[in-house]
Amino acid sequence: MTIRFPASSGTDMKRVLILSLSLLLLLCGCSKPHGLEKTDDGYTDEKSGIHYVALDPSYQPAARGEVFAEYKNKDRDIVRAFYEIPQLGTDLFLCDEYWNVYYAGETAPDASLWQLKTILVCEEDGISVERSRLSAGADDAEIALVRMLWFGDTENVLLPITAPAYTFQIKLSGEEYPTLYYNFSMQIYENGEVYFYDAFSRRTVLLPEQLAVALCPADTLPEENG
Repeated sequence: MTIRFPASSGTDMKRVLILSLSLLLLLCGCSKPHGLEKTDDGYTDEKSGIHYVALDPSYQPAARGEVFAEYKNKDRDIVRAFYEIPQLGTDLFLCDEYWNVYYAGETAPDASLWQLKTILVCEEDGISVERSRLSAGADDAEIALVRMLWFGDTENVLLPITAPAYTFQIKLSGEEYPTLYYNFSMQIYENGEVYFYDAFSRRTVLLPEQLAVALCPADTLPEENG
């Protein structure tokens, strides 16, 4: 049997406190963001040496995780945070506070080759609200038509001069990268014409009526179309 004296209890308590403090400091050290160094074409992780390059602005994360790294510009007193993308490893993917995606692999993702599982139609006004969707298995013909129109050799057209009545974001989601979207806009006009449009590449495609009806929320098309 071990007999404990009051003094030994105090010593044990000190040991527990020291151990707890050491563990806390260790955890804080582990969670410190990696430092990034800015280069001509992206950012390099100062710890791992992994180099990240920005993807086309059409690629966006479905969500952001914890802060993983930071870039500090001491001359301008700027700190820029970079985040994990859920389900995508930080050895390949990061995103910044503007939802730009950075990639570290040899071959960048190519949405034209994705096995599409959903196409979301979202209203963007501070937050993203899904208004309609196409799903693999139920809407395969429509999904194939979207792919053909946007990534195929469909001729570019001009947008109408007037402002659209409604603008939505089209988000393509594939099996390969479940938390990565490929985005472009869908613009609906008062006369019932509907266009896919990308502001960066200026690609513009006129939708056939059947696809417009399948994609557009019911209250956004003229009655003869909806």
